[in-house]
Amino acid sequence: MLGGPSALAHNAKPGDSGGAMNIRVLLVEGDECQRSAMQELCRLCRYDVTSVPTGEEAVKLVQGEDGSSSPPFDLVLC
Repeated sequence: MLGGPSALAHNAKPGDSGGAMNIRVLLVEGDECQRSAMQELCRLCRYDVTSVPTGEEAVKLVQGEDGSSSPPFDLVLC
């Protein structure tokens, strides 16, 4: 990896989407406490994070079955 998430976060330009890196992360975690902690870590690294509790919901998001027209995710964490 390119120096880890913190290194990537520091390379973000402050004027870009409020400092966001425009890296879309899908977080799949059944345990609410773990999901919340991981979601916060992703946000601290300025990732655009979406989290779901089940693989079924993740598949729907990835396949676009949720009705959104958003671009695909750059990274899926399970």
